[in-house]
Amino acid sequence: MSLGKRIETNGATLVNLAKCLGPMAERLFAEQGLGLPDALEWYPLDKVLAVLDRVGEMVGDAALFRAGQSAPRLALAGNVPRALAALDVAYHQAHRKDGQPMHNAANGKLTDGIGHYIVAEEEPGLCVLDSASRYPCPYDLGLVTATVRRFNANAVIDHLDSSHCRRRGSATCKYIVTW
Repeated sequence: MSLGKRIETNGATLVNLAKCLGPMAERLFAEQGLGLPDALEWYPLDKVLAVLDRVGEMVGDAALFRAGQSAPRLALAGNVPRALAALDVAYHQAHRKDGQPMHNAANGKLTDGIGHYIVAEEEPGLCVLDSASRYPCPYDLGLVTATVRRFNANAVIDHLDSSHCRRRGSATCKYIVTW
């Protein structure tokens, strides 16, 4: 499904992405008809995802992982499970649909259209994160890693198994997080 201009992401995320990409950023954004991002602007998510696809094609998954790590730091408190649970809200706060925020701060409601991050805490020291986000899974892994390691520097994040990956046709990626 083409998202067109209906769903946009905030410029702050893209400013960090551009910093992460360094000298190639201007060219990659220009390929999508975009200039270097402004933190106060909004950008069509389709174009942002196309930039990330090109990053993956040109320099590989490690660059996408680093790009995910460069996403704005979330204002999270508590511990690993709380941080993972807050990820879905933060994800929706960084996007809007038809010009409207995808997180309603007044009632906490999230607008559908970009997927979700859903957490199941299996046992102490272990969570399974189900991601149906629109972003490439290496980007997701970088984002989740940066979020979790704020609370535990030794946390390990990986795909639960190869059958739970959007790249392999699954509707979601399932990540196992241990600490």
